[in-house]
Amino acid sequence: MPPPVTRSCFSKPMKTHQKIKVAVVGTGQFAQCFIPLYQAHPLVGVSVSVIPADVRANYPENVQGVWVKSIEKATPSASVLQPGDVIEQINGQAVEDVSKFAQITASLKQGSAVILSIARGKVRFFAVVQAR
Repeated sequence: MPPPVTRSCFSKPMKTHQKIKVAVVGTGQFAQCFIPLYQAHPLVGVSVSVIPADVRANYPENVQGVWVKSIEKATPSASVLQPGDVIEQINGQAVEDVSKFAQITASLKQGSAVILSIARGKVRFFAVVQAR
């Protein structure tokens, strides 16, 4: 049986977060959460998924990449990305799927800058995101 396909990803490299155990109120269960420790790479806090079929027509016909579901406030990418953007490339590397996004973001260095190729609606553009 082939491995399951990753359909969603939240960029949070372990080097920049501390894992803590918290109680889920009213359930008697615990969950693992991640809290920021210090400055991270520029795409930390970006949640992506596959491009939903019902919105694909809103983008260029040949769009390939990952769809931005959400961006945490007060992160470096919050001033550049918007929910609904499609990230097609990071530093010239094609982002074909969520797994590739996770692989590329895991290799980014703390405090680095990245050049993104983005599709926002029918418009394509490049943007630089600098870690703070």
